[in-house]
Amino acid sequence: MMLIVYDKTGYINQCIVQSEVALGDLHKRYRKEGIPSLLIDDIDAPEIVNYYVKDPLGPFPQALKKPALPVYGEVRNIKADGIDELVFDCEIPITATIYFDEKAIHEEMVEDGKLEFSTTFPGTYKIFLAAEFPYQTLILTIEATQ
Repeated sequence: MMLIVYDKTGYINQCIVQSEVALGDLHKRYRKEGIPSLLIDDIDAPEIVNYYVKDPLGPFPQALKKPALPVYGEVRNIKADGIDELVFDCEIPITATIYFDEKAIHEEMVEDGKLEFSTTFPGTYKIFLAAEFPYQTLILTIEATQ
């Protein structure tokens, strides 16, 4: 069993798996004090980062898996020639941050539904994609070769 504490948006900001007080009693105390919390027993603690609370202020809040980021396209290696290109369709606005040698080299807000990537520098790129809560983040790894 686990006690999760969340904010008014449903973002889970605390996960309690062990306490000096029984988790059920702690849950009752939190609710009495106006602290949104939920007792759950079907999610492993390390997986909680992939969850949020739906209807957090309603009478029946529910811990659900965050929806996958609706980004579609082929993840493949590309030639580092500035011509070979990857194109991803994005159903919602996302922020794309491109990393090369573990350093952020570019960030942009994709609002037109298309994320395009090409390069003239060989190496490994990681593209970190994020959208507004509660969507999961997505990391694409692209190898650019000569």
